[in-house]
Amino acid sequence: MTPLRLRWRPDPDPPSPSGVVGVGVVARALRPKLDRPLSRAQTETRADDNATDDDATMHASTEHAATKHAATTPAAAERTTTPTLMATAHADLLILTGPADALPWVDGARYIAPRPEAPTLWLPTHLRPDAPLDLLALALARKLPPAQAASSMLLWPDPAQLVPLHRALAASAAVLARIDAYWARG
Repeated sequence: MTPLRLRWRPDPDPPSPSGVVGVGVVARALRPKLDRPLSRAQTETRADDNATDDDATMHASTEHAATKHAATTPAAAERTTTPTLMATAHADLLILTGPADALPWVDGARYIAPRPEAPTLWLPTHLRPDAPLDLLALALARKLPPAQAASSMLLWPDPAQLVPLHRALAASAAVLARIDAYWARG
């Protein structure tokens, strides 16, 4: 497959962030920020909405089913990570998506967001490729397997990579533990 060569330039009208990315040591620094307990306001909002950790992990795989009951107790609710964030990772990258006010931050992290002209294409908010985004999204989708072609993808400039976002799971304690275990294996 021929590598896609893109020139990146500053985005003159950056969108509001819908996610944050950490690469390398920044990913490792970003991950512990997810261990903070829910704030009192978040806990009360979730209770008012009749939300439980079962709701927050609805899209997680069935291997996390055993953790659902324990996370609905009041004591566990205080230790639960923010349920509004979705997380995905690989060996050198951590991607978190969700509401801007829920996104954690560390020095070196970068915000990401989709663009209106290519809603499945997520980019850093501060940069954009020097190509029409709608055509770029179509070209990138053609390089993916059919099951992934219609899903959202992150185009990251450095190191250059295309990361499918369809595997992101609710940032529950169980998902974060899986990321930690994956990174520990090196």
